[in-house]
Amino acid sequence: MIKNKYDVIVVGGGTGGVMAAIAAGREGLDTLLIEQYGFLGGTATAGGLCNMASFYFRDEQVIKGLPQEFMDRMVARGGSTPHLRALRSYGSGYYASLYNRETYKNVALEMCEEAGVEILFHTYFVEAIVSGGRIRGVTVVNKSGLSTYYADVFIDCSGDADVAASAGAAFTMGNAEGLIAPGSLMFDVANVDIDRLHDYVMSTLDDYDVKTEQIPVRAPIPENLQQRQFVAQGFYSIFRDKALSGEVYTQKESILFTTTALPGVISLNSSRVHNNPVDARDRTAAILDGHKQAASITDFLIRYVPGFEHAYLADSGAEIGFRESRHIVGEYTMTAEDVQRGRHFDDVIARYGFPCDIHKETRGSFYDHADKSDRTVEGMWIENDDVYDLPYRCLIPEKLDGLIIAGKTISVDHIAHGSTRLMPLVMAEGQAAGIAAKIAIEDQTELRSIDIGKLQKKLIENGASLYRDEKIREEDYRLAKEAIEEFLATKESVNTREDTEWFQL
Repeated sequence: MIKNKYDVIVVGGGTGGVMAAIAAGREGLDTLLIEQYGFLGGTATAGGLCNMASFYFRDEQVIKGLPQEFMDRMVARGGSTPHLRALRSYGSGYYASLYNRETYKNVALEMCEEAGVEILFHTYFVEAIVSGGRIRGVTVVNKSGLSTYYADVFIDCSGDADVAASAGAAFTMGNAEGLIAPGSLMFDVANVDIDRLHDYVMSTLDDYDVKTEQIPVRAPIPENLQQRQFVAQGFYSIFRDKALSGEVYTQKESILFTTTALPGVISLNSSRVHNNPVDARDRTAAILDGHKQAASITDFLIRYVPGFEHAYLADSGAEIGFRESRHIVGEYTMTAEDVQRGRHFDDVIARYGFPCDIHKETRGSFYDHADKSDRTVEGMWIENDDVYDLPYRCLIPEKLDGLIIAGKTISVDHIAHGSTRLMPLVMAEGQAAGIAAKIAIEDQTELRSIDIGKLQKKLIENGASLYRDEKIREEDYRLAKEAIEEFLATKESVNTREDTEWFQL
């Protein structure tokens, strides 16, 4: 039964919020999870995504623990592929898991219920109740009207730092000019002849700046799921002129697609909107424009691309996937240099290594830019030197107690955010936030003052990877290399041996 006082309240049931709530519940905390939709998953479900990338830095798995347990459950249900290795990571990432969004919803709900988490669906955050520099409660609205709930610790997983901003925490938006990364309405096109589409890509390989096969390494793809997995971005010779002339209504000059877990279904990351995610009218304009783009791009595919002759627009996100929003000003702000140089921190709570994927902040493209060494038509793609540590301090607002953040709104700069925004790292942050709440309550201390060693010990006990194990890393590399060699020897591939990345030790 929903009451009005809890140990922990998590606002937002997305990728971070689900992990935070499960972790807190498993620690024995009385936990309430507040979610605006009638299901869990946030960007992973409501946002229309189907691709979890990437739990790896090159061939080293760096995200483990509760996030990996979650993925294992989806695979066991036949609702997700295992982690698939991209033969070429440029533009797509090192590994990806393709999942069924309905399975994601069900597994998230099941794991929350097992952990004793109370859930309040169809409920919107309204404002934070603050006194003495500490958040004490949150007011929400739903069919029952306005209600206020109180807790010892609040975890903001709203995706826009709504709780932090309402409570008076300082925040920034975007780059030095205030420009943020664009959003996208993800959409699915069904009844696609996947083999025919693959044949077409094979016959037009020069038409794509991003192209990769995605192959299993440790375990096969469940038999009920799509077996051939690949990604491509391009179709320049048949799309760009139509895009620029207005024949296709789009804000991009290319089409980016990926196969999905579901046979015959293609996911399109091919719309762009440049709107403010924390302005209601702008957010409305974004979803309207996103739907227009999705319909027009689908019509183009059906008319011009082999494999789509009998296809149709099957689904689209319930919301725009905004890549960037507010960033809290935390006790530490992670920089692009921290990420790209693979820096380590004493208060590490997770490791990550996805490239800094910076989608262009304004309309247009880099298509005609002279320097294409780190640019696709989308923006910049900057590889990191090594795995970096995420410091706990990035989750803690500089001058507000009782609140911890998990998600894309943590304290990082605009370029670093191009890496830290990815869902696997957000999941790891959620696990850390839930456990940190337990330590703060148990030790009767502020979140900013908890014993970091105790948090790290608990994370490791729960399977998280905070430090490199060279033996495990070598085994990860060996398995990947064997899988790649076998695939190239036996399968038709959009990647040649020359453009396949081997990541030698």
